Amino acid sequence: NINYLVRQIVQFIVVNAREKPGLIHVQVTSGLAFWKTGIFILLGKIFGAGTVAHLHGGMFDKYYAACRPRTKKWIGRVFASSDIVIALSEKWRQFLLAEVRSDLRVEIASNPVDRLFAKALEAGRSTVDASKKDILFLGSLGKRKGVFDILQAAPAIFEKHPDARIVFAGAEESRGEKQRIDELCREKQLDEKVAFIGVVTGEEKVNLFQSAMIYVLPSYGENLPFSLLEAMSLGLPVVTTPVGAIPEIVKDGENGFLVEPGDVYALASSVNRLLSDEPLRRAMSDANRARIKADFMPDDSMKQMDKIYSRALQGT
Repeated sequence: NINYLVRQIVQFIVVNAREKPGLIHVQVTSGLAFWKTGIFILLGKIFGAGTVAHLHGGMFDKYYAACRPRTKKWIGRVFASSDIVIALSEKWRQFLLAEVRSDLRVEIASNPVDRLFAKALEAGRSTVDASKKDILFLGSLGKRKGVFDILQAAPAIFEKHPDARIVFAGAEESRGEKQRIDELCREKQLDEKVAFIGVVTGEEKVNLFQSAMIYVLPSYGENLPFSLLEAMSLGLPVVTTPVGAIPEIVKDGENGFLVEPGDVYALASSVNRLLSDEPLRRAMSDANRARIKADFMPDDSMKQMDKIYSRALQGT
């Protein structure tokens, strides 16, 4: 929406001229959104503000690889114009330095869990005793997040565990995908075994995670997904894919299972194993809660961000 973009740019200029902020923090994603990001970062430098570019886009590496050389040069210039670039993991830090520009100043600041989940973790709330065999997915409903793969794996899961159910929370990622999902459900005769409950937030989301037994996220591209951290904080064993920063927090066979994107057989097999093996679920539950408590609590993240902001403001 060009009119909306123009209004945003005008508002951005007015705020900078009036308030003269010392620091501008910009979230960076892929595609057309990156071009808007670049405008804000370059305008911020014109106004003399410190700038922080925070890379969040889970498909940014694939987007960058598909760009033409001139576009890649522009992307490098945008990042280089920032005083600090924030990556969510070491994997993404290495990507930025190796593929985009080696002279970038990249700091790592991991995503934290939400304070509601941190509070539940500290209180000892866990899903390990869940009585229902609910398999939970939370995220955008579409191919990128692996929703179609979950539905393809569902018959093999229900064959071994007829009392299981798959719960999908979230909105469709792009127009028409929910219709294709519904058609696949009818084709696989899954209507009574799957539930689509829409977008869930706040305490309701905490309760949703707590009522599940397993969390699945078979994505084709991620950065460091909040939903995975949230599931781990409440002790859910996870079945996910080795994309983005996920292999840095999920170790196959220790606190979850990693399957290749699109491997429907491995997805079903991993879910079935977890549904059948309570001692394994308990071991992974303990490991996940310990992992989140050690490295992904909100206060720890804020301390990281405070240091980054201080360096950006000081130019050191």
